Amino acid sequence: MNVLTPDLAIQAREQLKLSQSKAAKESGINRAYLSQFEGSKRVLDDSQLERLAQFYSSLGWEPPSEAVESTQEQLLNSDKHGLTIIDGLVIAPDAFEVGAESLLDEYYELEEEIKELKAKEVKRGLFGGLDEHDAVDQCMRPLILMARLCEVKQILQGQLDSSSIAADKDDTSTVQTVGDYLEVLLQHAKPDRFVPEV
Repeated sequence: MNVLTPDLAIQAREQLKLSQSKAAKESGINRAYLSQFEGSKRVLDDSQLERLAQFYSSLGWEPPSEAVESTQEQLLNSDKHGLTIIDGLVIAPDAFEVGAESLLDEYYELEEEIKELKAKEVKRGLFGGLDEHDAVDQCMRPLILMARLCEVKQILQGQLDSSSIAADKDDTSTVQTVGDYLEVLLQHAKPDRFVPEV
């Protein structure tokens, strides 16, 4: 399938005489995400791009023949769309305003620590079986770091606004849900004080 660029998405929607709201609703994509994608401020994930392209195709839209030759890398390296690829990661223009370099450093540090933690051997119980309680404890830190890694990647790709993340979530007295507590944990690139070293 062809790469659906922001320009092609706009062209398809306009040729089909659809509003952004209608296209978003019918394709199952968040309206704000579609707007940001068309404005080259957000990178849609592959499943969203495929859904959108299939939706437009189902209504009879066909991309122009010159679009067949374009590749995703050409699209992403294009100054026209303002996207950049650094070490295989798509970086949205807004990410540079929130410190893309420091986020990339954090991303690589998280990846390395996760790799080291995943390589640790799990403890065995008295009769050689898996000590499940200890194994679960050992999994907590890498899981939290993986969640933070995902969050950093979303910020870099313009899918998550870093300003929407509360600056001070250390106060656990307001935690009501698992999601609230995860937000507390994710506020810290090195959540040592929440998860004991194993």
